[in-house]
Amino acid sequence: MSFSRPLDFLEKYYFWRTKLNYYSNCRIVAEYNLLLSEETVFNALERMLRTFPQLCTTISRNGDNAHLIHSLLFKDVVEFIEDDCLNDPEVMLNKFHNDAFEFSGDNVVWKLKVINKKFLMFYFDHILYDGGSGKNFHEEFSKALASPDGKSILKYRNSDSLVFQRSNCEPYNIMPSPSQIIDYSSSWGGLIYTFFMMLAPSFITKFIRRMFDQHPYAKLLSYKRLSLSSTGLISDHIGSRCKVFHIPTYDLKGLLKLCTKNGVKLTSLIATISQMSLGNIIKTNEDTKIDIPVDIRKFIKEDKGKALSPKFSNVFGLFMSAVQVDVPSVNKLQIDDGLNWNFVSYVHNKIHNEIPFSPRLVGLLKFVDPKKFVMDKIKNKEIGNLEVSNLGVISPQGSAHIVNVWFDQPPQMFSINVISSSAGANLVMRTCDPSMLDRFHSEFVKLTNGILSSLN
Repeated sequence: MSFSRPLDFLEKYYFWRTKLNYYSNCRIVAEYNLLLSEETVFNALERMLRTFPQLCTTISRNGDNAHLIHSLLFKDVVEFIEDDCLNDPEVMLNKFHNDAFEFSGDNVVWKLKVINKKFLMFYFDHILYDGGSGKNFHEEFSKALASPDGKSILKYRNSDSLVFQRSNCEPYNIMPSPSQIIDYSSSWGGLIYTFFMMLAPSFITKFIRRMFDQHPYAKLLSYKRLSLSSTGLISDHIGSRCKVFHIPTYDLKGLLKLCTKNGVKLTSLIATISQMSLGNIIKTNEDTKIDIPVDIRKFIKEDKGKALSPKFSNVFGLFMSAVQVDVPSVNKLQIDDGLNWNFVSYVHNKIHNEIPFSPRLVGLLKFVDPKKFVMDKIKNKEIGNLEVSNLGVISPQGSAHIVNVWFDQPPQMFSINVISSSAGANLVMRTCDPSMLDRFHSEFVKLTNGILSSLN
């Protein structure tokens, strides 16, 4: 029986991102169609905590290990808030944007906020959970609500009630680390190429890249990415705010059909519209690096997970990697105000050709000192250009009581976080420079509405 384990290289990277205040929490909010009373939330949560050890795992103060906690009080993980202003999703997401966790070793690195007894915010540190975990939390919570007669061992009395006690859950092993069940390694040839491209003079790397990518759009690349200094943007994490763009179900179905017709995915379309929006805001000719987080649960070695922990499941965990692609400035493209599907296909192919190799990008973190790596990013004011993160749709079997859902996290220069439900898709948009948000939002909405109007 194992109740603790060392952090792996990926978790240590996220540990230092939080410790050095380079990142904060991720938030998934769902609106429910039943009253989320104290007892209702307690009973659903208590059953979930007995089922999923990952929710009862925390991090030591110094970041050496992850371990299972002995017990949890209901009041330590759930906060009930009454405030009519927070019925507005934008107000709600902005209010809690800067909430962050401290690693005390005594409490978990996630919490719930129950707002006006109908909104449930699951917010968490990325060190143990990915965005998919946030979506899965609401699916599992909705299932628990749909089965109110499920057996609860601990009973609700008041906010001081125990909602979890490990002694009630034997056998209850800690879950394996991501690197124990996912292969992040690259071939020696791949590593040599990667490090060569990182260290070689730029004129050599440009020549090699041009030689391997002869696509007409690739020939427009400058191989110099947007930066804070080149754009004049100011990164203000504390002042960051969001705007929500809602796409109703009917329009979302139309967009999905249009994507299928053109052989692309919705994420690729959103990334392209985002890039086109930047062309009307940023007038430099530098490339945009687009980051697409990738769910890599399909790479998990399930048999190894079960061998390491009898209760292993991939519902909750840090099972993510990323794809990074460079696309040319829209200012170099000969496109009108409409959508150029050739450019969408180009972006789509660049993204999806990289997905099978995405774990290798994360694997490169094995070769760096995570604390120094993060400190260098802070010192050099490094920030990503554009991130599009799409968690997909809440599953029908896990959405019995879910009316709507939103996904939010700290921004790069420009970010769009997408999640869908039976109500349609919500796109939560953020910019590192708050003064750019309204323009980014308006340009994106204008382009998207132009596409939607063509469907009617």
